[in-house]
Order: sequence, then C-alpha cells, then structure tokens
Amino acid sequence: MGRSYLGNNIWAADIMLPTPFRLRSMAKETTLKAAIVYSGRQHANEVSSTSHIQKLAEEIVLNPDTRRPLNKVNVVLHPITNPDGAELAMDLAKITPDNMLHAGYHASLTADMATGQWDEDPIYPESRTRRQLWEAWLPDGFLNPHGYTSHEWVQPFSEYSAWVISRTGAELGRAWWIPRGWFTSLNYFEDQDHPLSKTVTYTLRDYIADSMAKAPGVLDMNAKMNARYFRYGQQWDQRAFQQPIYKGVRVYMAVTDSTPGPRSPAFSTGFPMSPTTTGTPRRPTRLLAAPGFISWPAPAWPTTTPI
Repeated sequence: MGRSYLGNNIWAADIMLPTPFRLRSMAKETTLKAAIVYSGRQHANEVSSTSHIQKLAEEIVLNPDTRRPLNKVNVVLHPITNPDGAELAMDLAKITPDNMLHAGYHASLTADMATGQWDEDPIYPESRTRRQLWEAWLPDGFLNPHGYTSHEWVQPFSEYSAWVISRTGAELGRAWWIPRGWFTSLNYFEDQDHPLSKTVTYTLRDYIADSMAKAPGVLDMNAKMNARYFRYGQQWDQRAFQQPIYKGVRVYMAVTDSTPGPRSPAFSTGFPMSPTTTGTPRRPTRLLAAPGFISWPAPAWPTTTPI
C-alpha cells in the first residue's frame, strides 16, 4: 500500500473465497457481499491489536468454522497502521525493557499517525492507508483494534495520575490510570437519513456482549478489573472513572447520537453514506511486565464476526 514516513512497508490482505477466474471485480465484491476491515496498531506499542488480527487470519485459513462467514463477507486485514512507531517501540524494548515505551505510541514525528488522514497529501504517508481501504471497499464494518499497555498501567499511589487527553470531554485522561478489562466503544446516527443506525448499533452491542461471554476467561477478567476500577477510581471520582457495564462487558456509547462531518476521526461519521458501523475494541496488552505493575493473563477472544 505504500511506505511510511521513515520508509517502512505498509500492507493489507484481502481474504476472500477462491475463485476460478484470473480477475476479480471490486464492484461485484462490494455489491454482492458485505465487507469488514480490521485496521490495527494505530498506537504502535499496543501490540495486542496486531496479534489479534494475525490470529484471525490464521483462524480463517485453518478453521472451517471461522472460514464459513466468507460466504457472506469479505475480510480485509491491516495489521500494522503505524510501522514507524512499532519499530521504535521494539527497539526501545531491547534497551529499556522495564520502561513504559510510550515513545512508540505515536508515529515518527511524535504526533498520532492519524494526523492529516483526510488531507490530500498528509505529512504521514501512512495516514492515508485507511482512507485507501475505505475507498476501495466501502465496508459495512470498520474495526480499529487497540490494546492498552504498560504506558497506561501505572503503579497505584505513585503520584502519577496518567496523561490528560482532554480536560473538557466526557472522559478525562486519568481514566486510563487503571486497567479496565476488555472493552469497546460504539456510536450511531439518529437523523432522518440514517433511521436504522441506532437499532443496528444496539443490536451489535448485544452480539458483542453475548460473544464475549462465550470466550473463556473474559468475563472473569473483566469482573476483577472492574472491581479494582471501582475501588481505586470510580468511588472517588465518578466523572473520570465511568463504568458503562453491559452484560459484564464495558461498552462506551455516546449519550446522544453522533454528527456526520467530513473530517471526523471515525469513518462512519466522515462518510455516512456508506452503511458502516465502526468500533474500537480494546484489550490488555503485555508488551512488558515490569515489577509492581497490575497485570493479568490475557484470555482468549472470539474471532468470528456475526453476519
């Protein structure tokens, strides 16, 4: 798909059923089947997102049950969106394995790699890759898997309250001080042009919660982390440490509907004509295991997509 700012290769894989023909029609593929894009590792020291995507590819190839949905959907896998940050994080891990390695979170110019993703000629060449996938497939689902690593698993009572994303938003930056299990976020429209958006999104929330309940160890891990989240965070600061738990799964949803806009960070709000649901699933990442940091073994996670 191109090269990053520092010249690293960027690639994605289209996973579809075999065909006897030499050529494929993208118009037919996008019309006759749904499409879902998994684009991970935006924040490059959150390594679990790449691991998930690669595991999904393996399952689709080797597991007939996981491969069966390809009869209805084409899958696009984009495992590393930020190769420069990933390279830096891994290089730093060799030098200072017990540090937070937060320098690898962003891209090579210390700004988020999504900076300028809507620009015609962005300063980060890698920031255009998601837009290219979107324009090629017009997907029905666009997932942006994240992890959260030791850069956010801060030792309790160390007098460090985590970095602040915003002082005016619904969620303050210090909400990341304590790990909170597997969670995701969803948004929807509620205007006359998108009458089914809210219904679809809430139905998807049920699919997510029911599927996570079938994954061994996930709800137990969530319960432990949510209890600590309450003990050390929510009972003292309810605004910063919110607990939107649904069927044992944390799902962040806006209090009101989203507003479409051409420069929105979410593709579904940037291109509302495409019937897409976007989500940002997050799970714990163990990039390092420094003494004193809170961590649990990473459980299995469901790899099939409800179609």
